[in-house]
Amino acid sequence: MNRLAARFYLLISPSLLASTVWAQAPASHVENAAARADAGTPGVTGVSQHLFGAIPLSTRSVQTRRLLELAVNNYENAIYRESAVQARRAAEADPQSALAHAMLSFAARRIMPDAGALEKAKTLLPRATPDEQLLVRWMTSIQDHDLLPAISSMNDLLKRYPRDKHILYMTAEWLYLQQDDDRARSMMEAALQSDPNFPAVLNRLGYVYIGTGTPDPAKAIASLKRYAEVEPGSPNPQDSLGEVSRMAGDDPASLEHLAARALSWAISATRERNMTVPSSLQTILSTNSMPSIRKLSSFSGKAIPPKAARLLPPSSERPPRRKNQTRNSKSLLAARCSLLILATNSPASMAYPLSWKNLLRA
Repeated sequence: MNRLAARFYLLISPSLLASTVWAQAPASHVENAAARADAGTPGVTGVSQHLFGAIPLSTRSVQTRRLLELAVNNYENAIYRESAVQARRAAEADPQSALAHAMLSFAARRIMPDAGALEKAKTLLPRATPDEQLLVRWMTSIQDHDLLPAISSMNDLLKRYPRDKHILYMTAEWLYLQQDDDRARSMMEAALQSDPNFPAVLNRLGYVYIGTGTPDPAKAIASLKRYAEVEPGSPNPQDSLGEVSRMAGDDPASLEHLAARALSWAISATRERNMTVPSSLQTILSTNSMPSIRKLSSFSGKAIPPKAARLLPPSSERPPRRKNQTRNSKSLLAARCSLLILATNSPASMAYPLSWKNLLRA
């Protein structure tokens, strides 16, 4: 179904959906998944399990509930592969959990669809609790591109859990992907009222504020700066700030943040050889990125160090293949990260590894 058709169907009963977000109902008891993962005893117990202390689950396995919470947290933070891994482990811990299979297929659809998990979730649906069925039906209907039951289940979920930040975020993200920007923004802001330090919402709102019909760059950057404050040890806020600054037309700020992100990746890459290069860096560090790097150099007023320049190919050429070195080798990408950082006056360059400075110094 095309996006315009999807938007048409999502406009069904707009007042109903709006009322679900702002309804005055008892707040859900939301707990941090990492904290909950350290409590309780793994395995099956006689105690009913609740997802984040809110949605009753059919499983009585503490381990399954923990893994599901971790899967949801990873999904919210766009770590889709790890989300699918945790959901698969939840399904292995309790093969009769419809939500575990639904979460697996829901996360996997962002990387590689898992038709088997989707069908298993639908088969096990009658075993789930009533509220769990709403969540499972919403997840599976989305994947089946069956919008009417997806919307109906979403509305019922929001009636039942109007202030649950996880329900608000996941449904708002879906609405955003369907181009229903206004309601997506309202629901994310509602989630932020439940938890002002919710990293996933702070990050996504940065893109929502800049990508809507009436962009608000100031709000977008403010949300992402707050995200960086909440997650000081994560490199992703710098990645998001770099992308959104570029979308806002602020190239110097974009390159500054991407340089900081490059520093974080490059340092980590020296410790873990198989580390995946973030997609935004793959773009700016690609073979054709020399114009961007030269532009960055002109912003900073620093010349490209000759030794660094020799590590980088001209924009129209591929780098020469050396022994034990491919075009996309980690060492070449690290060199490009190095050049980005050396070419800026950013505070990040102060933390630049001395050994790399010596290597790249003319």
